Formats: sequence, C-alpha cells, structure tokens
Amino acid sequence: SGQVDWVARVCEHCLKSNYAPGTVAQALAQNHPLPDDGADSVFTDPPYYDAFAYSHLADFFYFWLRRATPPDAMNTIADETPKDREIVVYGPGSPGDRALQDTDFFHREMTLALAESRRVAKPPSLNAFVFANKTTSGWESFLRSVVDAGWVVTASWPIDTERPNRQRALGSAALGSSVHLVCRPRENPDGSLRAEVGEWREVLGELPQRIHAWMPRLAEEGIVGADSIFACLGPGLEIFSRYSRVEKASGEVVTLGEYLEQVWVAVSKEALSLLF
Repeated sequence: SGQVDWVARVCEHCLKSNYAPGTVAQALAQNHPLPDDGADSVFTDPPYYDAFAYSHLADFFYFWLRRATPPDAMNTIADETPKDREIVVYGPGSPGDRALQDTDFFHREMTLALAESRRVAKPPSLNAFVFANKTTSGWESFLRSVVDAGWVVTASWPIDTERPNRQRALGSAALGSSVHLVCRPRENPDGSLRAEVGEWREVLGELPQRIHAWMPRLAEEGIVGADSIFACLGPGLEIFSRYSRVEKASGEVVTLGEYLEQVWVAVSKEALSLLF
C-alpha cells in the first residue's frame, strides 16, 4: 500500500477515536506563553541539528493547509511559514536566502528553548527530548544544550521511528532510530538550579559501574549494536548532568565533549566483555 493509503487509515482511526479536546498554539520555543510549572510533561521532536530544513519543508504543507482550514485557524496573510530563529544549522548552499546558522547558533538557541521547557515543566516531572544525528558535533551540541539548560538526563532509548522502505532511506545511510532522552529538571524545591560541583575523579569512578549495570539489561531486551551505544547515553549522562559543572583537581572545568569520550570508552570496554 502507498503513502496515501497509510494517511487515509490514520484519518479513519482518528475519526473513530474519542479524544479529549485540546488546544494547539504556535509560539517561539525560546519564549513560550505557558506559565511557570504549567505543564505536566514536556516532549519535543525535533529539530535534528542540520538534518532537515524544516521551515522550507513546511511551506509545501502550508500551501494546502491554508486552502483546507478556516481563515482564523492560521495566518493566511503570510505566504510562507515563520522562519525567524528556527533552531537548525544552515551552511553554504542551504535553501532560501538564509544567513549562515552554525553550531554556536544551534547551541545558543537550543539552550534557550530547553531552559524554557524546564521553566514550564512541573518538577519532578519526567520529560523527553527526541534527537537523532549522524555526526558527533550534532550530538555534542544538543547534549550540551540539555545540560546547560538545567536538565538531568536519566535514561535514553533508541526507538525505530522511520519506515526502512521510505524513499529517503532507499540506497542511503539515513537514520532509522531516534533517541528519546528522558530528563528531569535539575532544580531545588524553590525552582532554582542546583549548583553542586562534581569531582572529575569521582565521576570517572562511577561511570564504568553504571555502564556495567546497564548493558546486560539492554542485551536482554534485544537492544544491540549502535542502538545499545546510544542507550548508554542516559545512565552515562546522568552522572555528569546532575552537577552544574564538573571540575578536575586543578580546578579546570571538564567539557561535555571530554566526558563523552570517556563514555564511549566505557561502553566499548563493556561491550567487549559481554562478547568474550
């Protein structure tokens, strides 16, 4: 069956379902209209760094939605979807007349957006941020935003979110899984950020133990290969992200990139121990 048939089946299912009424609002993720502690949970998906030019892709659907919805349902005066402060990386050759948006731009704007998410989330709620990217720079930039925005990563689960026979995946190395990062606010009871400083030696000592306890469970649940590596991000990052910063004995601040290198080393060693 083709894509049209799939869409038709989804529409039929939605018509038969008894959903509670809800409200859809459009706003900048960096400046959300919800009040403090106004959301029971926050779930975001995407953006995925430099993987898609979302706003330009949205223009295709916007053209048809304008014709199918009442005039007050969306801004029918605008000819295109909003593109200001879109949190994606645009490089040379990007579609449209866009200024270059580099990794620093992505990290700055994503940190603002995730800080807003923490502001509106009721503590100690569970929240999830979905991300996928084939580059280490993309992952490091996103994870740095999560930590800098005041979140503690407690788990990470790779979930197959794409159909393997979709056109984008045919004959390419397109991503098939998206990693769901489960997070809690790193806050005190009064809503302020906790300011504990972690010791690098203690963090490094705890990391192998956490990975050792986690990987056998992943194997039991059939999560292997690259998916198991990303699934170890959660317990590994929980150690690092529970602190406002981690310092060496010299007082030097440990960067997230430096810590991630140690996570990959610990995961590799544990994976080899399971094989042999």
